[in-house]
Amino acid sequence: MEPMVVDEEGMSWAIVPGDRGPRWRTLVLVGLGVLQWVILGLDLAIPSVAVYSYLSLPVLASAVLARPAWTGVLAGQAAFLGLISAALLGYFDTPQGWTRWLLLLAVSLAGWLVSWVLAQRDEALERAASAESRFRLLTLATSDVVLEVGADGVIAWASPSVQTALGFTPDEVAGTRVVGLLHPADVRSLRSDAQEARDLPNRGALRMHRKDGGYRWMDVQGDRLPGDSGSQVIRLRNAEEYVEHVRGLEQQANTDPLTGLFNRREAMRRLQAFASRRRNGTGTALLFIDVDRLKEINDTHGHEAGDIVLTALAGRMKEQIRTTDVAARMGGDEFVVGLTGVDTVVDAAGVADKIRQACAAPISLTDGSTAVSTVSIGVGLQVGGEDLADVLKRADQALYAAKEAGRDRVVTATEKSATG
Repeated sequence: MEPMVVDEEGMSWAIVPGDRGPRWRTLVLVGLGVLQWVILGLDLAIPSVAVYSYLSLPVLASAVLARPAWTGVLAGQAAFLGLISAALLGYFDTPQGWTRWLLLLAVSLAGWLVSWVLAQRDEALERAASAESRFRLLTLATSDVVLEVGADGVIAWASPSVQTALGFTPDEVAGTRVVGLLHPADVRSLRSDAQEARDLPNRGALRMHRKDGGYRWMDVQGDRLPGDSGSQVIRLRNAEEYVEHVRGLEQQANTDPLTGLFNRREAMRRLQAFASRRRNGTGTALLFIDVDRLKEINDTHGHEAGDIVLTALAGRMKEQIRTTDVAARMGGDEFVVGLTGVDTVVDAAGVADKIRQACAAPISLTDGSTAVSTVSIGVGLQVGGEDLADVLKRADQALYAAKEAGRDRVVTATEKSATG
């Protein structure tokens, strides 16, 4: 089966390097074989010319057709016909006759060697063309994007599927640097990992630039090409669903299923990050919040009503803080809010009082009734390089003081004064 090549427009054709067609080869080789017999006849008819020396010329002519077996037949026939001519005409009676016949053998052998070398070359070209055609057919049949990237990080070739995945035509991508397709944040991440800016990781998910200006998560898999060229083949596969799945799992692991706020584990991780910021000069305050008399609501209206109250209060807390702050449910009826950029306890207490007032509004229940549940808040401000555990402990002590003082109030850990 002849190798096929399919271009980007879908056209296909066969490639057979050096092939002139089997019928044409047969006619040429038969003609050259007949020519050897004509040369023999001329040699016998005109002995003084010693025409048989030219019996090797058809062998050399057939060599360019790259058929070693057939060229070998012509070479053998040349040696045989030369032997007959020399024997019949007495050429072997002189040293010159033997020399001429040996030269005939040498030239015929050289013709066979040339034919063998050309045949090996053509077979290698055919194998390469077949491998390339299969590679291109595979890239056309898959939705994956395939890029050939040189050692300098420049894209040498892109499969047509790049237009479906990213909106660029293969010609628009070819000749550009592969890192130019990455989201700037991913480029910075690669550089921070001491990865050369021209390279992509062998495996991982990265955001790739789309022609419409957006980005798409793509799974990247790269393999070095054989040899010392430094080139590589990079396969890109749509990873949007995978990334969304991972994000969903992370959200489930990091959030409270009832309120949607961060859970205790994630809250501690983020609050620890807040504590580190304080060491860098950014103020951090912690609000320890407890829902007042939630047990009474559960006893009166049922636990479903209690869940509605907790969810409503969580939403109100989140509305009163910035996106840079964090709100978390620590468990049961306890919440923690972390505030960044707060340098005084008075500022932190002001935010806490806004949360207290927002939470005091009535909450509608599914049975048509309403429930009112206030919150008590303890405020702790990080001092210098104070550990997070110490800040939480002081905020908890302030919360206990707020409860003791009658609930529905804010107490700071330093002043022990109430607002409410």
